[in-house]
Amino acid sequence: NCDGADEELGVFLGDITIANDVIAETFCASYSTVAGSLTINGEGLSSMDVLDCLVEIYGDLEIDNGSHW
Repeated sequence: NCDGADEELGVFLGDITIANDVIAETFCASYSTVAGSLTINGEGLSSMDVLDCLVEIYGDLEIDNGSHW
């Protein structure tokens, strides 16, 4: 398939904070796994659906949704 749809996404090495849709979309374009801790700040995300690429986290997961959703 030439469109890249069946390429496997990679592993992000290190800790990451996803605080808005742009960061989430950029992350999901290349990665599906975090080898580190993931912090999700919901104030800047339209919904959790933007992180539908996320498969595994090898570290801590912190979700701060504030009052957004």
